Amino acid sequence: MRARLVPPIGPLVLLLAAAGCDEPANAPTPPAPAFDAAPPRETFCGTRPKLFFCADFDEHALPTPFAELATPPAIEVLPVDDAAAPSAPRVVSFRARSGPAEAFLVTPPSAATSKWNALFFVRLAPHGGDVTLARVDAASGPTLAIVVSPGGAVRLVETDARGGDEVSHATTITLAPETWSSVRWDVRDDGAGSTVRLRFGDDMVLEGEPLRHRHAGIAPRLSIGLATPSAAQVSFDTVTFAGGETE
Repeated sequence: MRARLVPPIGPLVLLLAAAGCDEPANAPTPPAPAFDAAPPRETFCGTRPKLFFCADFDEHALPTPFAELATPPAIEVLPVDDAAAPSAPRVVSFRARSGPAEAFLVTPPSAATSKWNALFFVRLAPHGGDVTLARVDAASGPTLAIVVSPGGAVRLVETDARGGDEVSHATTITLAPETWSSVRWDVRDDGAGSTVRLRFGDDMVLEGEPLRHRHAGIAPRLSIGLATPSAAQVSFDTVTFAGGETE
């Protein structure tokens, strides 16, 4: 019986095998990976999803994520690009062409609590009258407000739930105009009374200062903006607020 000879595999057959004979001749070429594509930019608030409230003005159109914004004709509230901002590129600017006038962005109220904290960055232009730039209040509780004099001196003003019985707490800090400053502000009620801490940058300007009006069992909300008797401008960046956290 004669053996059957298998013809040798030619070069063309080897070339087809290497190319993959089961692929259609007209199969599309997959796109090359985009190695030069920039990753999406991470925003301050986007990397801190557990905060009760956070606004860096880089993610949403106003007033989101704030609960409300009341803007009278005399005040413009605008998102502004600022490369020098703490959380660039965008901040919010309140500009009063005349006064008296006020406009505030207001956070949702937190759950009922006996302690709260706020953090934000602020830059104030030179102005001719006392400017209120932030306040914390509740539907049936007292109000605390940060007020800056024309010379830059800062004081904390508290009133009762009816807006009366005003108490002023002076500080030793003076805000430099057109300069970004960080503000850390918190209140705690320990059952015997309420106290406040207020820090501007590295300076603790009020440390455990007793308050006349109690902040116990309230649902606080933070307002940032401008209340002024005359023309003024203030800008904000990176605003956080939470009830029940003061550490």
